[in-house]
Amino acid sequence: MQAFSGAMPENFRYRQAFLSGRPRHAPFDAFSLRHPAMEHGRRAKIFAPFDALRGFSDAVTAQETLYEPFRVLDGEQAACLSRKLEALLPLVRDSRLARENQVRVRVTYFRPCGEPEMAGGEGFGRYTALEGTLRRLDPIRRQMLVDDLVIDLEDVYDIQDPEGKAFGDMEYSDETEEDPENG
Repeated sequence: MQAFSGAMPENFRYRQAFLSGRPRHAPFDAFSLRHPAMEHGRRAKIFAPFDALRGFSDAVTAQETLYEPFRVLDGEQAACLSRKLEALLPLVRDSRLARENQVRVRVTYFRPCGEPEMAGGEGFGRYTALEGTLRRLDPIRRQMLVDDLVIDLEDVYDIQDPEGKAFGDMEYSDETEEDPENG
């Protein structure tokens, strides 16, 4: 195969069109009126990159995310979380009280992976911490509303009170405290 040397062959079919260069039109001639110039913004969209494999980049990102298994609370942790929820309930019993008290909480909760096969199976996800205003605590539906996010109580790992108004020192502890009266 012979490489192009830069000289155009004499018998090249489009030689005359190539040598005449790019067509020039007057601003309001018949061609320009029938085929107006495309706006630069629209023209740029033609050459914009696109996702040929829709969702592929999301799948790759999901594979890079480290997921962990759901942590089951032991008896002490579950009791402490229950006490915290009981302390919060009177503060946000109805919407009027919730607006008056403006209880700020930091909730650590489990967010399951959207596609279990990517995370290694069911029960895998990520623990997320959210700080916001507790707007509702519904013990019947077993849900809480923090700002605009509904969180199932089964997914809550810990609740903290950044302002220290709601439940003081209630924190998880690795050791059970001994009752001083019973020795």
